[in-house]
Amino acid sequence: ETVTLSTKIKTIGTYTFFNAKSLKTATVNYKTVGHMFDGCSVLETVTLATSITSIADYAFRVCSLLKNINLSNVTNYGSYSFYQAGLTSVTLASGVTLGAYTFAECNDLASVNIQGAITTSNGYQFDACKNLTTVTAVSTFKEVPVGFFRNCSSLQTFDFTNVTYIKESGFEGAGFTTLTIPRTVVSQVTNIIKILEIVPLRCPFPTISSSLTMVNKNELIKGKINALKA
Repeated sequence: ETVTLSTKIKTIGTYTFFNAKSLKTATVNYKTVGHMFDGCSVLETVTLATSITSIADYAFRVCSLLKNINLSNVTNYGSYSFYQAGLTSVTLASGVTLGAYTFAECNDLASVNIQGAITTSNGYQFDACKNLTTVTAVSTFKEVPVGFFRNCSSLQTFDFTNVTYIKESGFEGAGFTTLTIPRTVVSQVTNIIKILEIVPLRCPFPTISSSLTMVNKNELIKGKINALKA
């Protein structure tokens, strides 16, 4: 039920503890976390050495009982590394790199704290986190990656004040009913259209400000936007 990986280990192979159905506690003092705990569905407690800065693809995929883990020193997350994990909150340090679908379908995830600019490989890092309700981000988080919060159906508010670019499907399928978008974002026509795909057929007829006149108003009938003046 318990495993400890010491610094004396030279090499750990892929799938080392794959689908270990009795594993509940893991202490990792090894130099990195590889694809080793995938499918450990009863894993509840993981302690990472402070020297660990990288978590590989699929490392904790489907660890549905893993509610909390200290990731304060992690700067690189592989694709699907926490896919369908049981995490309830995530804090991303400034400068981290995220692979595709890093925290996707984490159904217990309620809050995300973004502490700075991030780099992504592909996208959809929080796709389909159905119970995500709170996202806080500092002023240096200016670009929302591709599909970043796609299908986060409980996410009804987001502070766009410092955002300057929203990539394709960044909030598609989110739970917004009203959006307030800074002029720095709405001046990019393609972004307006993509933002409106967030809430198809859920919102009343739009209130269109003068700063949106460059956009074909027929493309705005699916959403309500209040654009802030510069």
